[in-house]
Amino acid sequence: MNNEGVEQQPTQLSGVAVVGRGVAVWREQRGLTIEQLAQLSGFPSMLLSAIEAGQHDPDIDLLDRLAGVLGIRLIDLLILPS
Repeated sequence: MNNEGVEQQPTQLSGVAVVGRGVAVWREQRGLTIEQLAQLSGFPSMLLSAIEAGQHDPDIDLLDRLAGVLGIRLIDLLILPS
């Protein structure tokens, strides 16, 4: 099938993927490894890795704690970083 002339829609990320990307971007901007963020937040590094990969749907309390550790507002984790 020929797709010429068919407009391609941009890929939509799920909410879980957006949050995961937000956590990863903010963590990297703060110069932290996943292990360091785990130590500071008290969450296991495997959990944080799963969140960043979009494989775990974190609850609001977890996100609030991560935002506090990262020195950002909770809403900043919910907006797709550019």
